[in-house]
Amino acid sequence: MTLKIGQNTIICDSSELEGDITIGSNCVLHPFSRIIAKDGPIVIGDGNLLEANCVLINEKKGTRDSSAPMRIGNYNRFEIGSEVRSLTIGNCNVIGIKTKLERGSVLKDGIVIAPTVNVKDGVQVQNYTVMFHKPELIVNISSEIQKEENKLSTTEQIAFLKNMLPKYNNIRN
Repeated sequence: MTLKIGQNTIICDSSELEGDITIGSNCVLHPFSRIIAKDGPIVIGDGNLLEANCVLINEKKGTRDSSAPMRIGNYNRFEIGSEVRSLTIGNCNVIGIKTKLERGSVLKDGIVIAPTVNVKDGVQVQNYTVMFHKPELIVNISSEIQKEENKLSTTEQIAFLKNMLPKYNNIRN
């Protein structure tokens, strides 16, 4: 197991880290968040927020699947209980509560996925999309404003949590 952690990243002691993992700077891992690099490395960019009970897992689906790395961009927020198996996630996305991203799914930039949505294997979610439960409710807002708003809200939450989490949780050194 190799673990590389960027500057000013806060990882609560109760989070689980397994395998070859690289975490960028200014990230926050809530209590009971999990990063499991079982069948390939996981590389996480800067300014990402993993909320409680969220799991990022790089695990092959079958014998034909490759051991590719999972790459997570910058300023993404993975909300409570989300389960991410997607190998490619861009920048400034919000992954809703208990959302599931299957291994073959791809997220570009500035995306909001509503709570409990399951993004299936093979689905590519395009830039600046807001995705709900029903396919007919997918909205493409075609604007970088969404991307910047996602980045700002994630950055603000990280700043708050970096102050509060150490007061109530044990933090890894």
